[in-house]
Amino acid sequence: MKRILFTALILTSAAFCQEASDRIPPQEFNKGVELMQRKDYAGAIEQWKKAAIKDPNLAASWFNMAVAYDLMGDDSMAVWCYTKAAAMRPQDADPWIYMAQLHKRQLDFDKAIEAYKNAVIIKPEEPSLYNSLAICYDAIMEFDSALAAVNKAIARDSLFASAWVNKIIILNYY
Repeated sequence: MKRILFTALILTSAAFCQEASDRIPPQEFNKGVELMQRKDYAGAIEQWKKAAIKDPNLAASWFNMAVAYDLMGDDSMAVWCYTKAAAMRPQDADPWIYMAQLHKRQLDFDKAIEAYKNAVIIKPEEPSLYNSLAICYDAIMEFDSALAAVNKAIARDSLFASAWVNKIIILNYY
């Protein structure tokens, strides 16, 4: 799981850095990425805090801090930073998706559902979000909502095997 988060961080950092094509992030931001690659999460967080002070509108600093806190197991700080990144870049679904995954790992499905719903508003054509939402609804036994969500996933990608499997699982409860 940590490897997936780390890989996604690197890819998402590039996207977040292009918040404004004419804006170059402070050098502390890049130093944070280097430290993160060496798995020095605390050091990376410190660098991104410095970058956030220099450029308070750099959502990537907050998102990256969130991922680092998440990897360190500091869930409350991770959620706080994901929320801040989401507020700074309301057109980006990634903070909501990562927050939903964190809540899902914690088995807090109500909060995961809320976060996935926010992501779906931003990326309404993304079938994996509806599938993940269906899984969370299924976990709290809201089968009608689960079925509606998985059907939306399938409507967006009729070959989405995982969604079909989840639909069969959900229908077994009826």
